[in-house]
Amino acid sequence: IVCAKAFSRNLHVVFVPGDYYGFRQDHKPISIQERAFRVNHILIPICTALGATYSVLPSREAARTFYSEEHWPIGYTIEEPRQQHTISLPINFANKGVQLPGFSPTLRAMEFVKDMFDEAPIVITLRECYIDERNSDNAAWLKFYHAKRHERPIVFVRDTKRWKEPFDAPVCEAAALDMDVRLALYQIAHVNLGVTNGPMAINIFSQRPYIIYKY
Repeated sequence: IVCAKAFSRNLHVVFVPGDYYGFRQDHKPISIQERAFRVNHILIPICTALGATYSVLPSREAARTFYSEEHWPIGYTIEEPRQQHTISLPINFANKGVQLPGFSPTLRAMEFVKDMFDEAPIVITLRECYIDERNSDNAAWLKFYHAKRHERPIVFVRDTKRWKEPFDAPVCEAAALDMDVRLALYQIAHVNLGVTNGPMAINIFSQRPYIIYKY
């Protein structure tokens, strides 16, 4: 969506439903309810955070109303969709001097997270999904927390499915559930730390320092 926004400043995002209860059928063990939740709580908020409008369509055929010569991804058709979401794409844009937009939290979300800390915190985003080898090493992060917690505030953002589980360190539960709060927390961070995952990609398109591990 960042590259699409760079491609066309007046961006309108169209959500075209798949053939499997409105989604595509793939190998991921994710329920229909979870997929719908992600549309409403991740994808749509990402659109608004980038200043884009959006439409959620009832059928694939309805997408023809929006189809024009200027669309992204280039080469996309309703019959044969294309995906362009790897990190190489924005890197190529940046190397060519194309200014890439960033995500902006609301002022209310900024007020919310600023009230939580006396100084800019270290924000650690945990990956805790069904692919164990790609997940965060929580024990190592907790060791880091206990070694550094007296130097600066440290807060964790857990996987959305684990936001309420006990954890031996401060957790921003709201950021695990609300994209606007997550963006604001990342924005005020002293530094954002985490392994490769979707949320950490948001930090690539921000003005805050970050370190992504296991890239």
